[in-house]
Amino acid sequence: TNNNNNNNDNDNNSRDKAILYSNRSLCELQMNQLDNARDDAEMATVLDPTYVKGYWRLGSAHAARTNETAQALKAYQNALSLDPKNMALQKETRKLEQRLQKELEEEKEKPQEEDATTTTPPPLKKTTTTVVKPTSSITEEKKSNEENSNQKNKDNHTNSTGKEDTHFSASDKIRGYKMVGGKKTSYFHHEQTEEEKRLIGDIAPKRITTPTTLDSNDESDNNNNNDKSVWNKAGTWEERDVTAWAIKTLTETLSKCQYNLPAEIMSNGEGIVKVTKVTKLTSHTDGGTAHASYATVRGKKRYIYEFSIGLNWELTLPGDDDKASGTMTFPDVDGTCEPGEGYDLVEF
Repeated sequence: TNNNNNNNDNDNNSRDKAILYSNRSLCELQMNQLDNARDDAEMATVLDPTYVKGYWRLGSAHAARTNETAQALKAYQNALSLDPKNMALQKETRKLEQRLQKELEEEKEKPQEEDATTTTPPPLKKTTTTVVKPTSSITEEKKSNEENSNQKNKDNHTNSTGKEDTHFSASDKIRGYKMVGGKKTSYFHHEQTEEEKRLIGDIAPKRITTPTTLDSNDESDNNNNNDKSVWNKAGTWEERDVTAWAIKTLTETLSKCQYNLPAEIMSNGEGIVKVTKVTKLTSHTDGGTAHASYATVRGKKRYIYEFSIGLNWELTLPGDDDKASGTMTFPDVDGTCEPGEGYDLVEF
């Protein structure tokens, strides 16, 4: 019994060491330490010949090295014999078989290429023969070419009546040029008549100067376009930031708020609750979250606002000088809250 236990312990130790060497082989392969990766993977297969992943690591290490495709294929085949249904092993084995076949074919072609390079004779050099013309014949040929060119140009500048045209060449007529006001221009050029100029008016570009105020004589603009900039008289879209005004108005309005508690809920008469301070109304430009604006879209206003409001309050009890105080916060006061539904209240 003791011998069996010792054997089991040794097998477990060997398996653990095989896993350790296999994992270290993977790390070394990722670090491009190919020799170490191969040695550790081989040690994993020695420690546990039934460890599939050990042969896998060994095949990967061989495949990453030069001219070791056959060894890599053998390692994958050993792993596949232990786990025949492993689809990943089957795929890698097929890849290595194709790679090995290609390497063998390339190896066969190398001797043929070397023989061809040694037996191919060097290319023959081309020889050229230069014929030297006498100087007199070259001069006569040059004069003849100049005369032919001049005659051709003269023919191109004469019209069908035999008179020379000083404005157009034959190619100009084909391109569609014409004479307008003594100048050669495109056939599609059009000079405006006096009547056309009168109807169209002055179309020369003019500098646009933006006025600072609206025309006081335009009653319709004064009545209807008060919320529009000078450049946006049509009122298609314009947004204005009114955060500062909204903070000031809310602060003043809320500071005046007070509520009288009815005598029915008080033991000795009515109590008064009033707001003593408004907090947390800080503009987004000053690091806060408060924002208010409105957009004018085709004459209709769209209001956009978002506030977080804190209130300090004080309760005065009737008949004595006792007072109670506290705070409350409305974290989300925005356009998503319907009027009359109330707001979320925290820190009360």
